[in-house]
Amino acid sequence: MAEKPAKDCPNCDEILPAGTVKCKNCGLNIHTGESYEMQVKKAKGAGSSQPPTTGRLGLTILAALGFVFLAGFLYQRGMIRTIQENPDLYQTYAERLETVDELLALGRKRDAGEAAQELKSELENQLDAIGEEDATQRRLLANLISKIDRRLEESEQ
Repeated sequence: MAEKPAKDCPNCDEILPAGTVKCKNCGLNIHTGESYEMQVKKAKGAGSSQPPTTGRLGLTILAALGFVFLAGFLYQRGMIRTIQENPDLYQTYAERLETVDELLALGRKRDAGEAAQELKSELENQLDAIGEEDATQRRLLANLISKIDRRLEESEQ
C-alpha cells in the first residue's frame, strides 16, 4: 500500500506529514481551514455562559438620552408658553439686553454696566413679585438675570 505523500501547509508552507490534521507550526486546521486564532475564539465563546450585556447597556443609555431630550423639550415648551402669555414683558427685557450688548460692542463698558445693573434690579424685583407658584416664569427671569450677570462681568473687564 502506497503511503500518502507529505504536503505543505497552505498558511505557513511548513512540510506536513501525510494524514496531518493541524499544522504544528501555525495551528491551521488543514481540513476546515480555520486558523489557530479562530479556534481559540470559538472555544472561548462556547465556554462563556454569561449573556452579553452590551445590549442592555445600550438600551439603558438610549432610555436615559430619551428622558433627557423629553425633559428638555417639556422645559422649552413651558418657557415658550410663559413668554407667549407675557409677550410685552419679555420683549422689553430682550430689547434692553440687546441694548447692553450694543453698548459693549461699541466699547462703552461703563454705560453698558449701568444699563445692565438697572435691568438686573428690575428683573430681581419682578422675580420677587412672582412668588413661588410660577416656577417656569421664575426660571425664565433667573435665566435673564444670569445673562445680565455675564454682561456685567464683560463691562467690568
